[in-house]
Amino acid sequence: MRLIVSIITSLLFFALGGAMLVLMHPIQYASLRLGGARAQQKVITFSARLMLFFLRVTGARIAVRGNTQLPDNRPVILVSNHQSLFDIPLIQVYFARFSPKYIAKHQLGKHFPSVSIALRYNGSVLIDRDNQAQAIRQIFELGQRITETNHAAVIFPEGSRHRDGIVHPFKSAGLKALLKKTPQAHIVPIVIQGNAQLFRRSRLFICFGTRIRLNVLEPVEQTGKTADELIAEIHEKMQAAMEST
Repeated sequence: MRLIVSIITSLLFFALGGAMLVLMHPIQYASLRLGGARAQQKVITFSARLMLFFLRVTGARIAVRGNTQLPDNRPVILVSNHQSLFDIPLIQVYFARFSPKYIAKHQLGKHFPSVSIALRYNGSVLIDRDNQAQAIRQIFELGQRITETNHAAVIFPEGSRHRDGIVHPFKSAGLKALLKKTPQAHIVPIVIQGNAQLFRRSRLFICFGTRIRLNVLEPVEQTGKTADELIAEIHEKMQAAMEST
């Protein structure tokens, strides 16, 4: 019975979510042209809220632990594990006031309604992992932008999605570049759990009743620490949080 419910609610979610992304694509484009980056950001966040609302159709329950109300007088670096594409709307909604900018692979900049236009025009960077020198330059530029605006940069330093409940070793070059350009930033580790379980039985449907948790850890200060020490501390905090729940 649970399998049947999962299939039915998944079909409903994909219909609602897919239609929303297609519909919001021209709306997002129009908001950018008519109202600029701030208007586009509002549409992006509204779309993310809708996606999480539709996800609840599948019985998903979302809980947030920790403080998302950070001071807004400094830039923010959000360092997150990566379980699925549903990590993005979670971060977008709960850190909306910091206008999150993402470090994403360049393939996401094409062919994805709403998502591609958001990544291309909201100040995010689309990197080619095979061209590290260019990627580092782009991340430097992102660091400069968030320093000037006190916005947030979002990085998934594991480099790819993992479903095994472990915080994998970081591919640290991108994070080091971001830290170098933003020495005054709040570094906020994030641990997301449950998104990997949404498709635990099949890639074709979402398991009904999945629990999703966004755990916002205490900020890590950069003062007096090398980049390697900071990265080790961030990873240790994230792994400890993952193991404790």
